[in-house]
Amino acid sequence: MAGLAALKGGTGACGEIALDEGQWKMDEAAGEALWAICEGKMKNTGAASNNIAVIVRSRPFNKREKELNTYNCLEMKGEDPENNQCWIFDPEAKSKDDPPTKFRFDYAFDSFDPTASNFVGQEQVFRAAGIDILAKSWSGYNSCLFAYGQTGSGKTYSVMGYGAEKGTIPRICEALFYFIHRTGKADKFVVDACYLEVYNEAISDLLCPQPKEEELIILS
Repeated sequence: MAGLAALKGGTGACGEIALDEGQWKMDEAAGEALWAICEGKMKNTGAASNNIAVIVRSRPFNKREKELNTYNCLEMKGEDPENNQCWIFDPEAKSKDDPPTKFRFDYAFDSFDPTASNFVGQEQVFRAAGIDILAKSWSGYNSCLFAYGQTGSGKTYSVMGYGAEKGTIPRICEALFYFIHRTGKADKFVVDACYLEVYNEAISDLLCPQPKEEELIILS
């Protein structure tokens, strides 16, 4: 059937998941806008423009940090697209005039204060991190989104999101399956996906259930 896609997950042990129309359908206007952007990238470069992009994003204080009157020592200087920087101030500095330590990234997103004029939401993160991944995937290349940070730093929110605030991965998937539906030229598309977690030097496959640990028996 034209436009039907199968999603292969994990290491292959989980088999295939058939997706019906209701699971991948997205707004046509949004889908066509993304199609135009990706088509332009593929025409200009054969795929997406970047091989690797490094992005840093700040998050709001959580309840505990607010109760402790935590000092915000970060400033994201992302106004200049050619000079995105993260400034880190020493919270124990004797003077606020002490110069910060500056780090440069491809993108520096300030998501600390939702009321601020420079606040960066999920859509902007997707535009920066997801469009190139989407274009590369549609071109047939392997693509990877790697989120790094300590527990509670906002990785899951940025990558997957919550409720209406969809993260980068769901947005990529919606657009990818919209593209598949849009073509209507092939009988079948196969999308291979892995979703891994690296924690305490152990790798977990999040698309497959974890096997039960069996007791180690030592034979004498």
